[in-house]
Amino acid sequence: MLLIYVFSLFVLSVCTSDDIRTLKTLVPIDQFNALKLKLENLEAEHKEQLKTQSGEIIKLQDEVAELRHTVKQIHSTGGFSERHGEWSLPLNETAISKSRKSNKDQRETVEEHHHKMRLSGTRSQVSFYARLSTSFSNVTEGEGIIFQTIITNDGLGYSGSSGIFTCPVEGMYVFSVTIVTIQNKLLECSLEKNGRMVGRVYSGVEHFHNSGSMTVILHLNAGDHVNVHVYRSFQETGAILSAIYTTFSGFLLY
Repeated sequence: MLLIYVFSLFVLSVCTSDDIRTLKTLVPIDQFNALKLKLENLEAEHKEQLKTQSGEIIKLQDEVAELRHTVKQIHSTGGFSERHGEWSLPLNETAISKSRKSNKDQRETVEEHHHKMRLSGTRSQVSFYARLSTSFSNVTEGEGIIFQTIITNDGLGYSGSSGIFTCPVEGMYVFSVTIVTIQNKLLECSLEKNGRMVGRVYSGVEHFHNSGSMTVILHLNAGDHVNVHVYRSFQETGAILSAIYTTFSGFLLY
């Protein structure tokens, strides 16, 4: 019975008037009328759905046009800027000027502090300790690692924006680096003084997180730079270093 019902619906949808008259002789009149009514209802429902969808399409087209207009206005005022894979509105000239002035003031404050330390002969208040604030991902060889979260920074030698320690006073310094790699990730890092490698550390093992550490003692002159770089990466995509546990620290020994 179901097959007859489906077949009849199909036939009704494609048959001519003559075909329908012929069909009446093959199917009982009550079944024929029921099928015809069912087909008419389906056609009416289909037309109503098309009408509703057409209204939704027009609404979506209006929304797209409005969004395009908004984007055009934003672009005319400076456009978008993309950073770290996220979209953000650009700073206006006033905000940019204030940001530059703030950075300049911070640099001048640090340089002035270091100058005063050198003049006073202060040698006991230089130390820093910082860690990653987020997992280190999508690394490239030679890339500097920035430990953004600063826990200690006596002497203001370490910069959380560049990841570089700038020596404020001459002396012997101790530096420690600990890296914690995520499971199945391998990474080798280097400690560099003025762009020259002075130490390397490796971490990585299958199925588990792993850690590697190194401690280096260096003689530094005022103005020397020390920071951590990616020496060799075995995976270029995805998270490599775990935050919090990956740290960089140093202090003036004597």
